[in-house]
Amino acid sequence: MVRKILVFILLALPLAAQVKLTQGTDRIAIEIDGKPFTDLFIGSAYVKPFLHPLRAASGTIVTRRFPMELVEGEARDHPHHRGLWFTHGDVNGIDFWANEPTDKRTNLGRVVIRRLVNLKDGKKSGFLKALFDWQDPKGKVLLSELRTI
Repeated sequence: MVRKILVFILLALPLAAQVKLTQGTDRIAIEIDGKPFTDLFIGSAYVKPFLHPLRAASGTIVTRRFPMELVEGEARDHPHHRGLWFTHGDVNGIDFWANEPTDKRTNLGRVVIRRLVNLKDGKKSGFLKALFDWQDPKGKVLLSELRTI
């Protein structure tokens, strides 16, 4: 019986992954068991928050690198496709989806962090909670979003 319990505990250990979140000036680094998983980019240089790159449990990067990195042979279209993000293409006529500054349209919005509400490491999981403002081209807040990742 003790042997079965010991085997179960040893098999379950990989399921109890340590999650660590480290806040930097323009991003929050997310590690799992001491290995990089992704970064949440939230700096003022970015027009929306996004996770980049995303890694599988093996460490293999599963998102494309462009436009954050230039990798030989990788397509360089759709510069607004940055890792993993959540926005919409039309909020009151303002585009938060394809909103790269290189696009010369006048209806491009920005999603900016107002405040980091909570950042929590954990033995089995971790999370962050942030308040984001969705702004029109003049900086007027159209909506505020409380996001938990």
